[in-house]
Amino acid sequence: MSDDVDDGMQVDDQEENDDQGDMRDEADEGADDAGGAVEARPTVDVPAHQIRREYKVWRAAVPFLYDLVLYQGMIWPSTVVTWLPASVPNAASDVPLPTIQHCLVGSNTSGSDQPYLQVMEITLPPKYDYALRDDVSRAHSSVTSTAGKIRAVKAFHSTTDIRRVRVMPRRASLAACKCDDSLTIDLFDISQPGVAIPTRTTPAASAPFRTSKLLSLSGHTADGWGLSWASPHLNGQVISGSNDTLICHWDVNSPGDASAIAPLRTYAGHAGPVIDVHWGALHAHVFASGSDDKTAAIWDVREKGPSAPSTTLAHAAHVNAVEWAPFDEFQLATGTAEGTVAVWDTRKPDSPAHVLQCGKGPHDITRVSWAPFQPGLLATSGNNRRVLIWDLSRVGMEQSAEDAEEGPPELAFVHSGHTASVTDVDWCPDSPWTIASVSENNILEVWEVADPLRSAPTRPESS
Repeated sequence: MSDDVDDGMQVDDQEENDDQGDMRDEADEGADDAGGAVEARPTVDVPAHQIRREYKVWRAAVPFLYDLVLYQGMIWPSTVVTWLPASVPNAASDVPLPTIQHCLVGSNTSGSDQPYLQVMEITLPPKYDYALRDDVSRAHSSVTSTAGKIRAVKAFHSTTDIRRVRVMPRRASLAACKCDDSLTIDLFDISQPGVAIPTRTTPAASAPFRTSKLLSLSGHTADGWGLSWASPHLNGQVISGSNDTLICHWDVNSPGDASAIAPLRTYAGHAGPVIDVHWGALHAHVFASGSDDKTAAIWDVREKGPSAPSTTLAHAAHVNAVEWAPFDEFQLATGTAEGTVAVWDTRKPDSPAHVLQCGKGPHDITRVSWAPFQPGLLATSGNNRRVLIWDLSRVGMEQSAEDAEEGPPELAFVHSGHTASVTDVDWCPDSPWTIASVSENNILEVWEVADPLRSAPTRPESS
């Protein structure tokens, strides 16, 4: 993750560099860069030669599908990528200048080295002016060399591998981390200087590993994955779901001198591990959870007495991911272990409003993520190596037979740039259509769908 790691390359340079081997297949690069492999559900079983072939086809098409593609080989895999809010523009100028963004990743060393929470700095080039494109040969002129465009600028010790990271609304310097084999949630102040950024020449550390955490949140009896801060209405409150089937709820505003904060309340309505939780921005008192018991549940923190969900949404498979829509307080997306995403109107809990089939055959959905800038746009990731973008405004639109072979009308875009399971995906809050994704083979990608491909077709008027 340091500067001496292979620089991400944009596909603009690939044709002239391929002969020199500068632009290697991502599968090879991930293996070469890896210090180890993340413990996660395996990639859908596809022959290696097919993965290579699909990647080369994607790579050749990149100049016509994207305005931006950056990728970075990391020392260790990350199961999380989370953008930090607030971009840092360069000095005022008469010409467009790059923008600096930051995101968080967490290393997964499987116990063979010191894990880190890292702040990555990403330099996004100026938005490309499509009016300047006068011929197809310039179709990828916005895609330039990316040397140094992604680099680690801070690092913080963690005692175990980092599974999930979420930053506190209105105080993005406070990051909550869910870690492997840990019964607590660790809080980090990422405004602090941090420790030395690891490089490939940094000697491997051995357990027990150090930590830079500020304090911990206690209450669970097993580790897990689910983690979410409350909406700004309840700023400082955070929830966590774990393999103990519980959801714990804390307030970090008044920790006092304690090094560990006990939960305000514990919710015990699931019959299996709670894999994901999400507190939507439009809900002051309501959050959702997804579980291995094949249900998603909706909880109201104002309800007193024994904990029980106010609404239960039944599924046919384990629920791996949940997320409230940012523009509709009743719209909830859930991702399952059979490769489907359900979009619910929670006022009608008997069946989903839409079911999205995210590829062929069963596979795990690892994340559902609503776009923060436009209603109805949803990104999904899975262990089928794909990130899909869905546009719900297209549901029910007429298609030609040829288009129907590529997928339903609401499938707006397929990102095929990863060659291993995609463990997380996140929309940049300050740069519309800029997305970060990470995969099991140590790759961080930052990409932007080409502007001509973004506009959703207008829904036909009914006669």
